[in-house]
Amino acid sequence: MKALMMLLICICIILCGCNVSSIDEEKLSDVNYEKIEYHHLDENLRASYDSAKKDNKRLTYEDDTYQYLIICYGPMPSEGYSIEVKELYETTNTIIVDTTLKGPTKDYKHAEVESYPAIVLRIKKQDKLIIFK
Repeated sequence: MKALMMLLICICIILCGCNVSSIDEEKLSDVNYEKIEYHHLDENLRASYDSAKKDNKRLTYEDDTYQYLIICYGPMPSEGYSIEVKELYETTNTIIVDTTLKGPTKDYKHAEVESYPAIVLRIKKQDKLIIFK
C-alpha cells in the first residue's frame, strides 16, 4: 500500500511539473513616470500608502489606466531625506525600478523628528512583472 501511495505521489509530481520563467533584466527602454503627491492620491491608494510608509516596503496598485509604485524606506531619525529614482525601465517581461535613499545634506537645517521617506510613481499600466531593486 505504501509503495502504491509513493508511486501516485511521484506521478502527480511529474504530471504537475513546474513553471519556471526567467527574469530578463536587459533594458529595452526607459519607462516614463510621474511622481504623484500625497494630496492627489485617491482614497484606496492613500490607504495603501499610509499603511506602508512606516515600513521598508515596496507596493504596487493599479486602476484601469495606470500602475502606481509605492516605495517606502521606513522610519528615519530626522527630516531631510529624499528618494532618487536611479532607473525605471522595461525589459521583455518586466519593469525594473531602482531607487536610492538620499540623506540630508550637512548644511540642511532639519528637525530631529522621525520622518518616513516615501514616494509614489505613476506609470502607464502594463502586463509585466514589477521588480524593485
